[in-house]
Amino acid sequence: MKIVIAALALVLTACSSSEKKVDETKSALVAAPVPAVTTSEDVLQRYSIVELNSVANLMKVIIDENKNGEDIIGCPLTPKEAGTYTMPLKYLIDQQMRAETEAYTADPKNYAIEKGFETCASQCACGVLSDVVNGANESSLPRGVSSKLHPRNKQRLAQKASHQSKRESLACARKQSSFCNSDLKAYLQKEAKDNAD
Repeated sequence: MKIVIAALALVLTACSSSEKKVDETKSALVAAPVPAVTTSEDVLQRYSIVELNSVANLMKVIIDENKNGEDIIGCPLTPKEAGTYTMPLKYLIDQQMRAETEAYTADPKNYAIEKGFETCASQCACGVLSDVVNGANESSLPRGVSSKLHPRNKQRLAQKASHQSKRESLACARKQSSFCNSDLKAYLQKEAKDNAD
């Protein structure tokens, strides 16, 4: 019996010391704040085209449904405010589109895997990925890709993008609750204010 109690005490001591290490690691992660994005270059380095497109989808849903962000993502964001974010957001997406098209053109097969062409509907990203693929210069694609893979990618993405319903768009918009406190929202607010002045 004494051996069992001693073994339990040893296990409990080991568990509590590992919990302390986990807590120390968590506090170290929290203590190092991520610098705020202040320029379009910062945004483009931090946010992928799929992430920017997801926020654009959120703005579209708020504007088209004439709903407040409270109803969709839990933070105040009026349709009017969402409308002021669309131009700076479009600029960012256009800038990111160039880089994404180049990446696709260089290696379409791996790009399709990395970006999740097969599961793009769950992110409401089929439309923007279709735009990337359609923007590729077919003569610059690797040999063999332009005749087989590229047309198939174009067709699949266009088909998936055309089947996105309002309900699916709303479901994707609801996934953007982190936008409320994001540095992207702060950046878009700043840009919208600067454009209004």
